[in-house]
Amino acid sequence: MATFADDTGTINVSASSTSESAVTFIRDDLFNKFPEYDLVNDCIEGGIAVKKKKDFYLPRPDAANTSIANIARYDAYIKRAIFYNVTKRTANGLLGQIFDRSPVVETPKRLENVVTDSSGSGISLEQLSKMACLLNIGCGRLGLFVDFPPRETAVTKAEQEEGNIRPSVAIFDSKSVINWRTKTIGSLTKLSLVVLKESYTVEDDGFKTQQATQYRELRLDEAGNYSVQLWREKEPRKTDGPSSQFEKFQAAYSPKGGNGLPLRDIPFTFCGSINNEPSIDPAPLYDMAEINIGHYRNSADHEESVYVVGQPTLVISGLTADWFKTTLKGEIPFGSRSGIPLPVGATAELIQMEPNTAAKESMEHKERQMVALGARIVQNREVQRTATDAVLETSSEDSQLVTIAKNVSLAMKWALEWCAVFQGVAETGIKFELNTDFALAKLTGAEISAVIGDWQSEAISWTEMRAILRKAGRTSQTDEEAKAEIEKDSTAAIERAAAEIGATTKAVTDNSAADTGGTLA
Repeated sequence: MATFADDTGTINVSASSTSESAVTFIRDDLFNKFPEYDLVNDCIEGGIAVKKKKDFYLPRPDAANTSIANIARYDAYIKRAIFYNVTKRTANGLLGQIFDRSPVVETPKRLENVVTDSSGSGISLEQLSKMACLLNIGCGRLGLFVDFPPRETAVTKAEQEEGNIRPSVAIFDSKSVINWRTKTIGSLTKLSLVVLKESYTVEDDGFKTQQATQYRELRLDEAGNYSVQLWREKEPRKTDGPSSQFEKFQAAYSPKGGNGLPLRDIPFTFCGSINNEPSIDPAPLYDMAEINIGHYRNSADHEESVYVVGQPTLVISGLTADWFKTTLKGEIPFGSRSGIPLPVGATAELIQMEPNTAAKESMEHKERQMVALGARIVQNREVQRTATDAVLETSSEDSQLVTIAKNVSLAMKWALEWCAVFQGVAETGIKFELNTDFALAKLTGAEISAVIGDWQSEAISWTEMRAILRKAGRTSQTDEEAKAEIEKDSTAAIERAAAEIGATTKAVTDNSAADTGGTLA
């Protein structure tokens, strides 16, 4: 039994809960990773998703107190808390590093339509690869599925040119590929079963659609041929509703290759943060997301402390009730434009408690941790290698982000090759390569100093120098902001220097006048 959070609190879900068909079965090793995936995905989605789960991420102070006042205080406690979304910013920043340059794509002419519209819904292969990289950066796992309409004969060239019959590439996130099995044939291990959880449209009245859940079973049958079977709910419900029993929808079908022959492999591949094997890889942003939630909890405590004790409070001692009624007329004037007439011996003062600095310091510590974790994903790992190893691999190949980019590149190339199989096109000459030359991963401190030196010696312009520093992640300001702040600092420095010179000159003049017993003209 495992515990997850829903929109209202927590629910218990059993990995062994299956329907009549057992197609809904979720592998235990995957099911146990769901809390990690939920945490990362909620953080990437942002503060609304995190705050929506309330107690699951932000424990309720005095949870046993169910009074209306305590519930209202907790709602205010959540509202004041700030979710500083470092996880999403890091994911987008790493994604930007990969797509700083467009991917290199080479395909036969008859596959160009797949490159421009890989999903059949207008999403290009580059856009699809961005989605794949983001899923991989976050959870370290996704699936690519190449589908083709069921046919008994090979697709003709005329049908391809019409564009109505063509392969499509679909991405499935870490929680949607719920089951898989492999089998070994000789020295080759291949997928023999893949179950995909997806949604479909139950009703569409032209304005509103209702979605329901279906499962797509990809299997190698007893003869070793690839077949597809869809499973749908007996009584379709909304995707977020309670599950029901599933039954086979229509008859199973077996897509054919471009040669009209049955396929002997399932056109599905995993893509992970370490490799593209079926085994589950670590989620690269899980550690950061966990710290991000801790930062959110510290923020709630800090904001609560500032709200409760951050305001100054006026305290008056020695004030009698008679003086308050007769002299002050039942009111105490307060502010810079009024005074408080007090009797002899009475005092007035402002007190302000120190805010909870422990929470603020803990937030700052977690911010440094998150920065370090983000850098660790993209930076090279310094390891001891032999001379032979150094020749065989470049330093950039040690970066986890490079590994992710290369794994997605291999998966996309694999998908294009499967599209070629369906189209009856030669699989040779297909290329898909994402950028792995990251400025952040390669620019060292010494190189940064060299860039600044080039600018100082007028070898490059100020704008060029700033562009290099920005690409290396060494500055966050725009050129205009930087110029304004530099000019402001320079003006202040000149004014301070002038004031110091004036003070020194006056001191010398005063000393000289004292020595001569008079004032110098």
